Amino acid sequence: MRTAVLALVAALAPGLAAADPITYREDDVIIAMDILSAEPFVSVSDAALAKCTGDAAGSAVFYIEVDASGRITAAHVHGAGKLDACLARALGAGAASAWKKSMVVLGHLDIGSNESPRISTTAVELDAHGAPWQVTATKIGYTANRARDIAQALDGVSPTIAACAGKRGRGATPSEGSAWLDGRGAVVRLGPPAYDACVARALAKIELPAPESAMWLELSVAPPAEALKAHSAHATTHDQDLRDALTTAVRSRKLQLEGCLDGRPGTRLVSVAIALRHGKASITKVSTGDAAADACVRDRLRDIAIDEAAAADALELDVTLDQ
Repeated sequence: MRTAVLALVAALAPGLAAADPITYREDDVIIAMDILSAEPFVSVSDAALAKCTGDAAGSAVFYIEVDASGRITAAHVHGAGKLDACLARALGAGAASAWKKSMVVLGHLDIGSNESPRISTTAVELDAHGAPWQVTATKIGYTANRARDIAQALDGVSPTIAACAGKRGRGATPSEGSAWLDGRGAVVRLGPPAYDACVARALAKIELPAPESAMWLELSVAPPAEALKAHSAHATTHDQDLRDALTTAVRSRKLQLEGCLDGRPGTRLVSVAIALRHGKASITKVSTGDAAADACVRDRLRDIAIDEAAAADALELDVTLDQ
């Protein structure tokens, strides 16, 4: 690996066993010279990491499952580009302490000078839509996205998640768990297997904005106190809601917009101008250096309905595609 320093920040999420989940935590463990270790939880040899050579596309988030004997049964890494698979193999070949209960290890790998994945501790409560169980994301680790985009995406799939409530079975009790989402599928460890599979299918519908996008979530499920929408700890104005919605409309379509540059060397898509009129948003200005690419980008984001907008709302905004 061309970078000399890795940092592992690990939070051991509640166990895989639905009956009696537990939580362990170890934060801010900084390891130099390619030695990755979070003893007494997980240790990975520097020899295994040394096989991961090449440039990293960025830092990464990871998800590790450990069974009751301490055997690592699954390891996922995403955010480092071509190094993801190698890093996942290195983590998967590591050793874990036996806690006599299965568990999930969540965290991130800081690779060289790449920006660290972000961690949000602002709870996102999903509307229960009248179901007997409400899911809350209490902590989220993520790459190549914004916390508000994630909250809106979770809110968008909340009806599907609420419909899974019946699969918890009679006599179910509140529980805590975790989830992993990397654009290729989702893994959920929160309750009975049928419930987990149902929630995973719902989360897998979330469209991530970039190839390096991924996230893990610490989750809790409990009877709802009241119907709630996804929210942040800070109140926003209507104008800010519109600006955030327009920004999300652009950035959530980043891959589709950048697809207009295929086969056109020398073109770059850095930012666009987007306008809101009559409740719909359209790209009004783009400069890629190629007229055909410009037209393609405008066509791929035209007359998109903005739920937050009233018919009389009007707004113009320049949006960069960087997260």
